[in-house]
Amino acid sequence: MKKVLEKGFLASLGFWLLLHEKADEIIRDLIRKGKMAPEEGRKFLDELAKKAEEEKEAIKERIGEITQTTLKEFGFVTKEEYKSLLKRVEKLEKEVEVKSRRSKKQ
Repeated sequence: MKKVLEKGFLASLGFWLLLHEKADEIIRDLIRKGKMAPEEGRKFLDELAKKAEEEKEAIKERIGEITQTTLKEFGFVTKEEYKSLLKRVEKLEKEVEVKSRRSKKQ
C-alpha cells in the first residue's frame, strides 16, 4: 500500500516538474522572439512554481488521509493511540505492583 502511494506521489511530482520545464522552455522561446517580457515570464514561472508547491502539499495531505483511513479499516492504531495505551498499561502495572506488595504484607 505504501509503495503504491509513494509511486502516485512521485508520479504527480514528476508531472509538475515536466510541466514546469516545458513552460520554462516555451517562455524562454517567447521572450527570445520578443512576444513576452522577461519580467512577465518570470512572474508566470513563479506562479506556476507556487501552484505546483500548493498541489504537492495537497497531494501529501490527501495521501496522509487515505493512509490513515486505510490503517483504521485494517484495525491498526495510530502512534498517538499506541502511546496512550502504553501509558495506561504502565499505570495499571504500577497499580497492580502496589496492590501486590500490600497483599504480601498482610
